[in-house]
Amino acid sequence: MNGLQKWLQFFERISCFYIHRFMNPLWNNQYRNHLNNLQDSICLFLAGYAFERNLNPQTRNRWAQIAVQSVQQAFNQHNGRWNSQIISQVWNTFNNQISKSNAKANPLAPRGTPCGGNRSTNQLSFLEAINLVPTIINSSFTEFIRQQISHGNFLLVYGYLTQINGINDKIASFFLRDFLEVFQIEIYPDEREILAQPVDTHVREVINKLNNLLKLGLPLVKDLEFKVFIVSNARRFRLNPRKINMGMWYFRSQVLNGGRVQFPTLNKALNLCNNHRRTLPVNIRNVCQC
Repeated sequence: MNGLQKWLQFFERISCFYIHRFMNPLWNNQYRNHLNNLQDSICLFLAGYAFERNLNPQTRNRWAQIAVQSVQQAFNQHNGRWNSQIISQVWNTFNNQISKSNAKANPLAPRGTPCGGNRSTNQLSFLEAINLVPTIINSSFTEFIRQQISHGNFLLVYGYLTQINGINDKIASFFLRDFLEVFQIEIYPDEREILAQPVDTHVREVINKLNNLLKLGLPLVKDLEFKVFIVSNARRFRLNPRKINMGMWYFRSQVLNGGRVQFPTLNKALNLCNNHRRTLPVNIRNVCQC
């Protein structure tokens, strides 16, 4: 077993911490009715994914919380049912509570919203995209995604997500990665799996460190090259590429404290991970290992 395989197995294992600390509470607890409740499915996307673009964690969490509250308030005004008026109501409520919000990359900003100078948004808001699809209104956002993927329309789903204002490749891939893992869906060929590989600073830095540590000599520059690295090597070693991605993110962001701790050897990584594990609740320690 070579060094790269051992590292990737390590990342696959510690994805368990991400799943049980972040993913499962969102999908299985907080918004557990997302498959048959439109409001829950909208709030799930806003709470966990929509504001991941270029915001610091404190601002991101605050904006997501206000977005969810704005949606819940608007639905309550319409007796829990969808109404196209919700689109502008949510944006107005949200915008009134956020100072210096930039409509340019805001997933709640309706198309045509002024965003500085003579410019205005030219993409649909998330709620406008919802309003375009009667299937979503009659079921839920996540049920629509599940049905489309089950019918082989994965590329359509990716395109649907990236047409939304502020939803770039990273956010779409982030959502799809978790979605596929929640529902245990396997997709082929690898060109589609690559679209479920979000690349951010943490994932990029982990792979760069491995490249140097293991003397792989790979010319990794573009995000696509990092995605291919994960998927191709996961297939090579018969591992789960989505879990490797989760584990890489978790290791640098949580175990290495956002990169403040120097990138270690594998043995030191195991020690750091076990020390981190001891700080977590018993229910997570019982199911996750380093």
